[in-house]
Amino acid sequence: MARNIAPKLHGNLDAQTSIVELRVLWLLLVCVVSALGTGCPSTVSYQPNEGVVDTLGVPQAQQLLKDTLLRSVNPRVDDVEVTDDFMRYHLAGTAYDVRIFFKDVQRAEVYSNNVVLIWGGDQRILARPLLANTQEATTFADLVLSFARRARGSTR
Repeated sequence: MARNIAPKLHGNLDAQTSIVELRVLWLLLVCVVSALGTGCPSTVSYQPNEGVVDTLGVPQAQQLLKDTLLRSVNPRVDDVEVTDDFMRYHLAGTAYDVRIFFKDVQRAEVYSNNVVLIWGGDQRILARPLLANTQEATTFADLVLSFARRARGSTR
């Protein structure tokens, strides 16, 4: 009787393995097709508002930049300081602070996945936050560029 059970169990395992392999292959195919279909994130076409600090006033613009960074999805931020010269934010759960001097900021790029790249003059990325939505991303970029313009003392 034991001889009859072993082949049946082995046969069932082959059928189960085959089904699992087919499901894994199907899932892999769906993932590849969806990745190819969406492509890489593209930059969002928007006109930067480098005068937003002048419009809001420095204290309100500093508070808005602070609040926007505190809502960042990645990295998680739990403390922000904004002055006329720099912004400093603490990465939650770590001992790391990021300090960006506004005079070093040259440009910002906002992407369709709500990532903002803040570029320095030496083509170095100074910050790369992922924000909750496009409005938050463009607000962050506008504020950083506006504080940068003020820090450089230019009116580009």
